[in-house]
Amino acid sequence: MCNKCEKFDNIEIRGPEEMHNVVDYLKEAEKNSVLTEILKEADKFSPKHTNLNEIEKGKPWPSDIIEVYLKCINCGNEIKLFCDTYHGGGDVKIVKPNKL
Repeated sequence: MCNKCEKFDNIEIRGPEEMHNVVDYLKEAEKNSVLTEILKEADKFSPKHTNLNEIEKGKPWPSDIIEVYLKCINCGNEIKLFCDTYHGGGDVKIVKPNKL
């Protein structure tokens, strides 16, 4: 974990407003070249895999279960956004720490 991605580890999501705030936070990090979205081979056809751009305020959730994977540009750590939109909770975690 590096100083660029450590702030994306263990973010709890407790409802729709927090989910949108976290998505905006991740989109901003991607725009600023801190993170880049990745598509894992096993998830290509999974109904729960979602692109960050599919999640927008004022529109229906793209799926009941949302998973988005991103990668830290600096150290290569993989970061996973998970949200259960039906039950209203989720988190962001570093799921594959890159050993530096």
